Amino acid sequence: MGTAAWSVRCAPERAVELVDAALRAAGWREVERDGGEPLGDARGGGSRGPVGISRVFERGRLGRSVLMGGLAGGGQHLEMRIDVRPSDDGASGAAPTAAGAAPARSEVHCSWSDASPRALGGILGERRARRTMDSTTRSLRVALEDAGVLIASAH
Repeated sequence: MGTAAWSVRCAPERAVELVDAALRAAGWREVERDGGEPLGDARGGGSRGPVGISRVFERGRLGRSVLMGGLAGGGQHLEMRIDVRPSDDGASGAAPTAAGAAPARSEVHCSWSDASPRALGGILGERRARRTMDSTTRSLRVALEDAGVLIASAH
């Protein structure tokens, strides 16, 4: 299982917009889930904790990966889950705005499993998936930097 995480200086909704735009530009699409499970599910809402936003993105085609395995190339099927939630670190040294409140901060977490590419494409599929995911997370970090919201990253 691979993961990457970033702290950003913006509200979760803005962070999701930035990540969504960067992923779509790189050829990823949002997964539509059946069964009524909302893609932007609120977790721990109410008085239990901050609201989080989750999205699942995919690229490639599962049928192509099943048929061709590690030779699927750019058509290899991959999934990535994005979870964005408000940062618990409200007193992290942020300079207050003119209104006196510290700017919003969020945590962005990307996660993916290499189980499917490994099962469908062996070592070649796993390596290709790892390269694609590394490239994708680098482009997400750059997009957050370019937007001027990146505070810290962990990969």
